[in-house]
This record gives sequence, structure tokens and C-alpha cells, in this order.
Amino acid sequence: MTVQEYTDKFIELSRFASNLIPMGKEKARKYAKGLTFKIQKSLGGIPSKTFQEAYERALNIFDILQTEEEVLERNKRKQFGSGPQQASGDNKPRYDNKDNNWGGKQPQG
Repeated sequence: MTVQEYTDKFIELSRFASNLIPMGKEKARKYAKGLTFKIQKSLGGIPSKTFQEAYERALNIFDILQTEEEVLERNKRKQFGSGPQQASGDNKPRYDNKDNNWGGKQPQG
């Protein structure tokens, strides 16, 4: 679930339970408690003063985490190769120019 999806759901549910979710710091704290652990961890335990501040911080962290994920995935593809240039299944013998022979065998014919 994205931060935006969670925020929309939080706002929708808070309308029905306005007496359970006060304004200000307490609303921001309850909002932050429902975020994913990665985002909570990135918030560093620093409480937001308002719901809006908590939302903006969470959105920023979510964007950073997604960018990090994309970069890691790109690097993983580069590391393991995705093209034919790294084909290791080529079992053809290599030409050994030193002895003028083909893989240690004399050509026949």
C-alpha cells in the first residue's frame, strides 16, 4: 500500500471516528503508527507536530525508498547481465594460436 492509499484510508476512517482521533500531535502520532515499519524507521522516532507534516515526511521517505528499490534492481540486472554478451554456455573449443591447432587437436583432412 502506498503512502497516498494509506493516507486516504486514514482520512476516510478518521471521519467516522473523529472522537477517537484528536487533532494536532496526537493525530500525527496515530497516523505515523500506521505507516510501514520501513517508513516509521526512517522517520527516526522524531514526532511530527501536525498531521500534514507527518504526511509530507512519509510521502518524501516513500519516494526515496522507491527510488532506492529501483536503483538496486537496476544494479542487480547489470551485475548478473541480461544480454547475450555474457553467455557462458558456449562450449565451442577456442582456437589456440600458439601451437596452430584447434583445442589441442590436429585438424583432419
